Amino acid sequence: MTLKTKIKIVMADDHGLIRQGYKSILEKIKDFEIVGEAENGKDLLDVIHLHQPDIAIVDIEMPVMNGRESILQMKKLNLKVKPIVLSMHFSEHYISQLILSGACAYLTKNSEAEEVVETIRKVDEDGFYFNDRISQKVLDSVAKSRKLEENPGSHTLSPREVEVLRQICAGHKNKEIAAILNITVNTVDFHRNNIFEKSGANNIVQLVKYAIRNGFANID
Repeated sequence: MTLKTKIKIVMADDHGLIRQGYKSILEKIKDFEIVGEAENGKDLLDVIHLHQPDIAIVDIEMPVMNGRESILQMKKLNLKVKPIVLSMHFSEHYISQLILSGACAYLTKNSEAEEVVETIRKVDEDGFYFNDRISQKVLDSVAKSRKLEENPGSHTLSPREVEVLRQICAGHKNKEIAAILNITVNTVDFHRNNIFEKSGANNIVQLVKYAIRNGFANID
C-alpha cells in the first residue's frame, strides 16, 4: 500500500496576486504540493480533472462560473476533491448555503497563514473543518437541512464519527472530546448531530445501545 506523502492542492481566484500570495505561503509547507491554479470556476473543474487534487481552495466571486457553482458541479460530478471556500463575506446564512452546497470549510480572506494551513490539514484528514468563529447556529441550520432520505441507521458512520461516538459512550463532554481528538468543539457538535440522525437515537441511552449493537463501543 502506497502512503500519501503530500497533500495535493489547487487554487482558484480571479486575482493573480492573491493566488501568488497563498502559493508562496503554502509552498513552504513540506507536505503540501500546489498542483494547479485557475482564475474561474470553469477552469477550476478542468484543473481538478487534470490533476486529481485532494484540496481545492476556492474563491467565491469569480467570473464565468463562480465558486459556489463550481462546488455544486464538483458534488454533481462526484469529484474526489474537498473544497475550502475563501470569501470576504461572513454571515450565518451565507456560510450555511456554502456548506450545504458542498464546501468542506470556510475561511475569510484575512485569515492568518497558520489558520489556512491548519484548515487544509484538518479537511484532508476529517473531510471538513469548522473553526471557532463558525457559530453553533450555522451548524444547527446545516444539520437540520441535511434531511436523511433513507431510514435512520441505514447510513454508515464515517471514521471520525465513530471516534466521536466512542468518546460520547465513554462519558466525555464535547470540550473533552475536542481536546482528545484535536478538533474544535463546533466540529464535535457537527459530528454529534450527524451521529444522532444516522443512528435514529433520541438520547444518550439510545445512542449507547446503538453503539453496542453495532460494535462501535466496548462498554464494561
